[in-house]
Amino acid sequence: MAFVAVAARSAVLASRPFCPRVCPRRSLFTAPRTASLRPSPTPHRALFSPPKMLAEGQPAPDFDRVDGDGNRIKLSELRGQNVILYFSNLAGPGCTSQSCTFRDAAEHFVNLNARVIAVSAQSDQKSADFKRINRLPFSVISDVDKQLQKLYNVPSTFGLIPGRVTFVIDKQGVVRKVFNSQFNATQHVAVAKETLSSLN
Repeated sequence: MAFVAVAARSAVLASRPFCPRVCPRRSLFTAPRTASLRPSPTPHRALFSPPKMLAEGQPAPDFDRVDGDGNRIKLSELRGQNVILYFSNLAGPGCTSQSCTFRDAAEHFVNLNARVIAVSAQSDQKSADFKRINRLPFSVISDVDKQLQKLYNVPSTFGLIPGRVTFVIDKQGVVRKVFNSQFNATQHVAVAKETLSSLN
């Protein structure tokens, strides 16, 4: 009897039409699809790139500021005269050595028809104190708001220390030399002398 029942059930199943599955069963071990972990195209990286510093041969950006002695300095009004514009923190031994070396070369720069202007990262009061203590005979402009630093695209060292950069600008207002060195402080003066000597 059991054999007859099994045979009958097999006959019924065999008579049914075969219907394959439309959607195959997903394996339990198949990882779900995820977004690619590759970095997307990087236009955003440009936002974090430091701006290019002003290059030699470009016109020096004009500015109109007042120095620590209350004198107005407008760069475009200094045409016909060479200008040494140096950016410095004006704090610490390196800045002192640099500024005092410029001070000691003041007469030499006068003979080269050049005016020295220091741009300080310190406040008006600290910049004035630095000038007085070190007996600097040239103008010192406080740039604590970093407007001149941004205008000339002066980079910071390690992103923390205000940059030490010297621009030598000729009588027509064109940048003739850019010297960027945080650690060779006194070399800025030698480079300025050499550049100005080649212009005269």
